[in-house]
Amino acid sequence: MKKPPIPKVPEIKEDTSGKNKIYYLDYFDTIKGKRQRPRVGTRRGFAEKEANRIYNEMVVHHLGLAEKTYPDIVLDDLVKLYFRSITNP
Repeated sequence: MKKPPIPKVPEIKEDTSGKNKIYYLDYFDTIKGKRQRPRVGTRRGFAEKEANRIYNEMVVHHLGLAEKTYPDIVLDDLVKLYFRSITNP
């Protein structure tokens, strides 16, 4: 069975063919399995943040880690859980 490719940080490239300089990302999306080149805007700082966000998302998916979700709990339920935990060790 073929292993999925290891995620790499998206490259930040410039498109200067128009009036303004526009930044876009160039990367292989390991989640979708194909090359992506989304335009992200005219600010390099935003392009860097977006590249980091995409890379982190791909790494989490590659390693099989899931974000922990915590159920909503009210104070009464929390107190009941606490007392149950100390009375039934």
